Amino acid sequence: MLVALPLFLVACKDPTPEDVPPGLEPLEENAAALPDDETVNFVSSDEEEFHNTNARGRVNAPLADVAACVQDPEVGVDRRRVFQFTVTDGVNADYPTSYDVITEVHDTIDLIYTLEWLQSDLGDGTYGVRWSKLEDQETDSNAFFLNSLVGSLLLQPIDDTSTDVGIIEHLQATSTSTDDTEQFTGDFYASILACSHGEDLPTYE
Repeated sequence: MLVALPLFLVACKDPTPEDVPPGLEPLEENAAALPDDETVNFVSSDEEEFHNTNARGRVNAPLADVAACVQDPEVGVDRRRVFQFTVTDGVNADYPTSYDVITEVHDTIDLIYTLEWLQSDLGDGTYGVRWSKLEDQETDSNAFFLNSLVGSLLLQPIDDTSTDVGIIEHLQATSTSTDDTEQFTGDFYASILACSHGEDLPTYE
């Protein structure tokens, strides 16, 4: 069951570079190649402290349409694993789009944790997003199984009708691998693609 509070999107003028809130740059330079069609490529590695996936895909829709989809919290939820989630909008006034997602996962290990999402137009024709797991004593359940989760997304225009979608995730958690980071980044891309074309979001058994 998915539970979400309404998220109200407010249109505003494009920010100038000096007005762009900090911390929305990609976690690193995306090493994945941009596909020629609406697919996604991955470059993954096991770093010393986390699993890392760089994903890059193409969406044949204008950047503004893709950014509007990214602002919908359900598009970024890991629906393959999540049993229930609740959204709290407007958690950081420094960012035009910000929300917390309290996430409940029922699996081999049951988890409850909070992800903070921050988003903004970057003032140079691109759009940036960061999400990270918060340290929250009230919502963290078995938090030592999920030590760290952080990600970034960068939308860049390819032309007026297509968008470069770059997703990066770093995950430090028990019994996980780059299979998990590739699965999430691939699912995230698939949700962005579906939403951008006005289709229902993918569902999973």
